Amino acid sequence: MNDETQNGTPKDTKKKIMAVAIQTMIIVILIAGGIWLVCRKSWQRNTGENATKNVMEDTGHSDTAGESSSADTKEDASENDVTSISVLDKEELVIENGSIQQEMISGNFEHLEGEFTDGDTYSEYMTEWYSRRKEELEWQQLDLNGDGIEDLILQEKREVGEWGHHEIIAIFACDKDSASCVLLDMNDMTAYYFCGPAGELMYSASSYVPLVSCEPYTHCYYDKEWNLIKDYKLIIYYVYDVGEDSEYPEHAEEWRENHPDMAEHGVYFWKVTDAGEEALTQDEFTEMYETVTGLKLYSSFFH
Repeated sequence: MNDETQNGTPKDTKKKIMAVAIQTMIIVILIAGGIWLVCRKSWQRNTGENATKNVMEDTGHSDTAGESSSADTKEDASENDVTSISVLDKEELVIENGSIQQEMISGNFEHLEGEFTDGDTYSEYMTEWYSRRKEELEWQQLDLNGDGIEDLILQEKREVGEWGHHEIIAIFACDKDSASCVLLDMNDMTAYYFCGPAGELMYSASSYVPLVSCEPYTHCYYDKEWNLIKDYKLIIYYVYDVGEDSEYPEHAEEWRENHPDMAEHGVYFWKVTDAGEEALTQDEFTEMYETVTGLKLYSSFFH
């Protein structure tokens, strides 16, 4: 046997062994991944079923949760003709006995008008969706369009970050005999509506990029015809890497040229309207923000 054969055979054998080992590892990973997915789905299904069961047992609800809750609420409210429901531990919803608002808060959306998608109405969709998530949600009551009728806001219990915002899931315009969904937002918490204790509707859509981060808060309101109007923005700019030694020199130079008043590292505050832009001090911004939201804005947020 020559040197080439002697030297080549061990190398070829080693390559074959490595190839078999890699193939075996891939097969093991795929099998383990499949087992994990099956277990995860089973756990989610069981958790959801157990959570629903526990909620029904704790509240005394049967499968007809909306009807039971409504009946129980009416019975409890018979003494004072109103039902009070705590919201954010700061306010109370005072709902007239037998009203549309009371029915919806109880989980009964049968009076909700409109078609959500082809073949699926808002009433059907919200009834099913709310029954699954109601323990994670809470209600606010507010006259949003100035017609003198209290409307309903459905929002997340958990806060977005440390700002104290609660993402609005849906807004329902209510009258005596019916209700309609004027806003439905079930995306994520990067862009969302919220309504603080001051009772003003706000929209947040943050953006985070290597050079500059932006926290805009848009003030909104509805007119009598339920048209959503956005009249001004309060914006915080966190300017980071825009100097001549920037990691992204071309973008930094473009930023400095287009924003000479924000060409250095720092935090900047602005109010923007259709009439133009106004630079604000931190104190001016804080006062405007806290007035319109009713939420505390701590200076530590700006560092």
